[in-house]
Amino acid sequence: MGTWIIVYPETVGQYTGPKDKNGKEIYGGDIIQTATGSTSVVEWSDIHVTWIIGEEFLFEMNFARDEIIGNIHDNPELIK
Repeated sequence: MGTWIIVYPETVGQYTGPKDKNGKEIYGGDIIQTATGSTSVVEWSDIHVTWIIGEEFLFEMNFARDEIIGNIHDNPELIK
């Protein structure tokens, strides 16, 4: 028989479309580390009506060298 897992709605992220260098789906609230070592959070921008990472639009970014290293709910200490 299956296992029940409690899911807290405020910790559920929306899939944004692209994947990181490891093929992992990028969700809102994920923390991305770039090839240069900087970290940013994937966030929704009501102003631009799109997903952003720092000052960049998500759809303009190439994630071939970027990696998800955590998320804001499980790893808030990763946000600098």
